[in-house]
Amino acid sequence: SFTKGIPLLKIKNQADGPAIGNIGNDNMGFEDTNSALYNIKNDPGQLEDIINSPQKDRLLQEMKKKMKENDAPSEVLERFEF
Repeated sequence: SFTKGIPLLKIKNQADGPAIGNIGNDNMGFEDTNSALYNIKNDPGQLEDIINSPQKDRLLQEMKKKMKENDAPSEVLERFEF
């Protein structure tokens, strides 16, 4: 529904090419990074992350909801483990 019926171009990812979480022999891939969430209102210096907190869980659930509302492809949902 997000595209309003307009066809999409879908390109198959090469198994050995650059992709999120895929490090190839040529070092041209992207490496997974650590997540960092901060409450910039209460912690403007970003000194304490909120990774292991109820806020993180609430934000993940909201992100999952929005992705599904906007018809995110199944492979994207899988990558985020939704």
